[in-house]
Order: sequence, then C-alpha cells, then structure tokens
Amino acid sequence: MLPVLEGSVLDAARVLNYALENGLIDRYFEFVDGTAGSDSTLTLLPGMGVNNDQEFEVPAYADLRLLSDLGLIELEETLTGRGNRKWQVLIRPNLQTALSESRDDEAQVRGKVFLSHSHQDRRFVNQIVSGLNSEYEIWYDKNIPGGADWWEDILEHIASCDVFFYLLSNDSIDSIYCRAEFAEALRLGKSIATIACRPIRNTPRTIAGRRQVTNIPDDWEIERMEQEILLILDAAQQRGSGDFEQALWPQKALEPDSNAYVLTFQVAANTDPVQSAAELNTGVLIIPGDKISISVTGRIVYDEIGTWADASGRIQGAGEWEHPEAYKTHEGDGLIGALFGWIGDYQPRSAFRVGANFEWKVPEHSLDGFLFLAVNDAKGSYGDNSGSFTVELKVFRNS
Repeated sequence: MLPVLEGSVLDAARVLNYALENGLIDRYFEFVDGTAGSDSTLTLLPGMGVNNDQEFEVPAYADLRLLSDLGLIELEETLTGRGNRKWQVLIRPNLQTALSESRDDEAQVRGKVFLSHSHQDRRFVNQIVSGLNSEYEIWYDKNIPGGADWWEDILEHIASCDVFFYLLSNDSIDSIYCRAEFAEALRLGKSIATIACRPIRNTPRTIAGRRQVTNIPDDWEIERMEQEILLILDAAQQRGSGDFEQALWPQKALEPDSNAYVLTFQVAANTDPVQSAAELNTGVLIIPGDKISISVTGRIVYDEIGTWADASGRIQGAGEWEHPEAYKTHEGDGLIGALFGWIGDYQPRSAFRVGANFEWKVPEHSLDGFLFLAVNDAKGSYGDNSGSFTVELKVFRNS
C-alpha cells in the first residue's frame, strides 16, 4: 500500500511530478550543495538532468529525504570532483500513483480556475499549479494541445471557469495577451481574483476595480503562500461566478498579434454613444504608456437623402455642404460625421477626435480604461444614419 502524502512532503512530490510532466527535469537528475553547509542550511543547485533551471527549484532536502524513505524516489549522496556534496535523484513511477491516492476525489475539487500570467513569472506559476491542483482545477496556457486554435481554446476556458485568477506583475499588466484575457473575463462577468507576485509600479483602476489586490511577500514560505491564495480563490468563488446572460459588450476579445494588439472592426454610424455605449466598446484595455495607432477607411451616410461623411467629418453629397457643428454628442473640435473616441467613462471633454488617422501615446498620468469609438452626430439624431467605418486599431508598449 502506498503512503498518503501530506504537508511539505506532498508539496515536494507535486513539484517533482509537475516538473517531470512538463519537461523541466528528467526522471533522473542531480543537484549539488552550493554552500557545503549543514543539512538544515543547504543551498541546492540544479545539475545534470535539470532542463530548465529558471523554472525548476529543487525541493527542500528534508522533504526529499522523506520521499526517499517512503520509497517514492531514490536519493544517493556522492561527491563532485571538487569535493562538494552531490545527490543523485531517480523519480520512481509510484510517485505519481501516491500523488493520485493523496488527492481529493475529483468531485471534491472546489472549482475551475483560469490562470492569467506573464511568462516572466513562470516560476511562481509552477509553485501555484503544483500546490493548488488538488484543490482547484487550474488551467493556463501550458495546457494548450499542439495544433489547437490556441486563442479560441483560451476563450473557451475563460468562459467555463469559476474564477479568473490574474497573477499581477509589471510584466503581466504590460502584456497585451493578459489584458485581453482579463477583458474577456470582465466582459462575461467572471469572478476575478488578483494577486501580485512582484512589486507593481501602479495597478490600473480597471484591473483593481473594487477588488483588493493581495501582495505576496518574497519571504513567504510556499505553504503559507498556498494557504493565502486558497483563501483568495475561495472568497472569489463565494462571490459567485456572476456570469451574465448577456455579455457587457458584444465584441469578444480578439487574438493579439505578437507584442501588439492589432484589430480590424466596424463602427456603425447609427449607434448612439449615449444610449448604447456598450456596443461601442472595442474590448481593448488601455493603460498609461500605451501607444495607439488608428487608421480609418470608408464613409457613412448621414441622412435620408444620401449625404455622406468620411472619418474626418468632411460631409459631401447633395450640394457639397458642410453640416453645422452645434449641439453634437462630442462637443470638442470634431465635425459631425467624424469618428471620435474616449477611454473609460464617457465625458464630452475627455473625448478626442480620431479622424482618418490617429497616433497617440497615452500620458503616464492618465486614467486607464477600455477604448470606445463612435461617430459624431447631433444628440438624438442617429436614427437616420447608415453604413460604418472600417477601423484598424494597433495598441503596443515600448518594450
């Protein structure tokens, strides 16, 4: 009969099994003592058989010793050519079986978690996944099968998750991919948990919302970190999934392109930004420091007699006339018929004219929010408009 694992020994077994399944280590690997100290103060350095020393961290020696005593690994101590202590580890097949028997029944798993993260935080992710997999079914982009439509796969798992877990760092906030995933979770009304694994210069208000962002100090032991994360995930799930019968806005998150968000979509001329703002949400979260590039083509028909305007608001058609500018939705310098935009909550003074071409770096002191685009028209006069502008939007960071 295999032993039932618990505590730090269970955590060590999970770390080894996860690393083996994901190719971070071979079934046989070595590590050495980097300090030549006592067993209680060992600094363990990965050696042969460790394929990724950036993501794999050798478990505590005491836990490895116990796994060896339980017959789940073979652990043999030797010396290096320089006289340092070295250990050879062979992971036995029954380690995975023991893990399965120590895990709660699948019916007792608390729920499904979608983990959004930067690849720069992979080591932290490995600790979370290996430590919490018995409590929650955790999904992240490592699980995408080869040949899959990876972005559709991501959207499907966001749609089916109980909790969206945003692992925050400056890298994940800057990441176009992570922001797109977060936007989709927010669009669908998912319960969202936010945890900072590294110090953050500034958490965007759209991400923080009314949620408290929990910081995980560097000096926390793995067991305490896992307990804190479990409390946060449980609290998020107890708030309820909050899935909406109808999404907050219709445009689902589109697939980012490399380090930029490049989208092409239509902005309908008859959508009133006062009455139907949600329909004008691009679904792209903008934060200070972003660079925005917009190109617009096409024209819209302004009235029942076929007067048309391009994105700059140049109105032509019957009589080649220019419409008066009084009492527009956007009270700035944009002509009626022009394309304009705003970030976050709509306020006429904060809106800006986009026109046919627009380039802008969002100032560092600006507020973050979703980007909205609309056609400029007299208030309450959108009903006789028709057609749409074709918009190519590109959002990218300096990095």
